[in-house]
Amino acid sequence: MSFIDRVGWKPTQYLTTAAIDRLVRFLTTQVRSLAKDIQSFSSMSVTSWKDLAQSRDAGMILDGLPESEVAKVAEILHRTGTFRRNSVALELGAGTGIQTAELASCGGFRKILAVEPEASNFEALTRSIGQRQLEHIVHCVPCAAGMIDGMTNFNVNLADRLRSGIKQRKPTDLTVRAPINTVRTILHDAQVPAKDIGLVWMDIEGYESMACLSMTLLMQSSVPIFMVFSPDTAHPAQADSFLRFVSTYYHRCVVFDHSGPRMTSISALPVDQPGLRLLLID
Repeated sequence: MSFIDRVGWKPTQYLTTAAIDRLVRFLTTQVRSLAKDIQSFSSMSVTSWKDLAQSRDAGMILDGLPESEVAKVAEILHRTGTFRRNSVALELGAGTGIQTAELASCGGFRKILAVEPEASNFEALTRSIGQRQLEHIVHCVPCAAGMIDGMTNFNVNLADRLRSGIKQRKPTDLTVRAPINTVRTILHDAQVPAKDIGLVWMDIEGYESMACLSMTLLMQSSVPIFMVFSPDTAHPAQADSFLRFVSTYYHRCVVFDHSGPRMTSISALPVDQPGLRLLLID
């Protein structure tokens, strides 16, 4: 029984049975050809994927960039065709608002969601935004980003509160309770649709993997992510696992180090360098 018979469709006087048969044979041929292409595509080796990425990025020149890190990221996104103008930037770990102010004044985003869980940093963040009269574009959110909605232990670095985080770094850290939300909840509460996010800027002291797990909806849409990658050097397998997870969503990556920005593959990233600055593109 043909597909046409199964759905119960009857030909009209304008479409003869012979014409229908020809159409069915044509579509069958096309589907078989497509299936063959898919099988060939899925059988590509990892090496072929790397070669494809390298050939695509061979002509990518990352010199002549601005001094500011925010401006660098914006320029690279422009050059790679991945800049989403008039979108919303989600900043996780906004600190006292240094990058927040740059994101808000660069002219590329209509709104900034600045998320910061540490109380003193959040106070400085809101004060800075007010002094710069950026309240119309910056929405400050007092919480951490992670896998749950609720409260969590948060470790405050009393010597440098910008190095505070969910992971304890020093025995002298002060442990307090802080609100935590998934990225989905943060966007819902701020009434920002996920499709409006054009950039994630993340500096959360080693908690990157948990934050990424809570925003797979953004990663599925290849939203660019700039992150300060701080793997636990005592457990390189965990960092390697995280990078394998990220590589299921992103193929192109820019590393910012002492030699300047350079395009590389995620599989080539080191797992023994805390504080590595990365831009995941698509």
